[in-house]
Amino acid sequence: MKVIGIINQKGGVGKSMIAVNLAVAYAIAGKTVVIIDTDKQATSSLFRDIRHDREELPQFSAMKINAPSLHKDLKTIAADIVIIDGAKENTDLQRNSMRVSDLIIIPFQPSASDLWSTEDTFKNTLELRQFRPDAKVYAALNLCSSGTKTMEEALSLQTDIARDYDIPFLKSILYRRESYKRAFGEARGILESTDARAKTEFKAFFAEIQKILK
Repeated sequence: MKVIGIINQKGGVGKSMIAVNLAVAYAIAGKTVVIIDTDKQATSSLFRDIRHDREELPQFSAMKINAPSLHKDLKTIAADIVIIDGAKENTDLQRNSMRVSDLIIIPFQPSASDLWSTEDTFKNTLELRQFRPDAKVYAALNLCSSGTKTMEEALSLQTDIARDYDIPFLKSILYRRESYKRAFGEARGILESTDARAKTEFKAFFAEIQKILK
């Protein structure tokens, strides 16, 4: 079993979007998947509940956990892939989620405010390495708009983040596209949509994650 944590204390960075789309991608690939929803808004759980009624689609499971007990809860789960939709704020639950993850993905939007708000999450990875030196940690640019000044600034900051926190960036970038919202409203992943560009981008993202976890 591999555990992927989608973690950032800042809200609005697309954690749930990444979590459910990864779950769908793994389900399409024939893997058994469980999403652990630690966010009070329970977006991932809602997505799964709606999708459960669509029997023609590949399915995955979801469970809500709002206490820092994942190190115990994971022992009761039988799945190929567990995806943690991380809680907001810098809490014991967030740190517990990081400690049980084989791969941590820290998504944020390409803006200075998002980067500043994410800094505490980056700092927590330094503490994490004392407990899980084998854990892999990557930052990911999400909800991007190509050709903007903020995008250029975010790309230029990758070297600083890698140096200060020893956190590389995923090469794959996910862009802001309305097709994600439309697919979500139908309880579908972007790979089940008709948006060829978005599908290509997410396929590259998914392939990179699979390679990292090998």
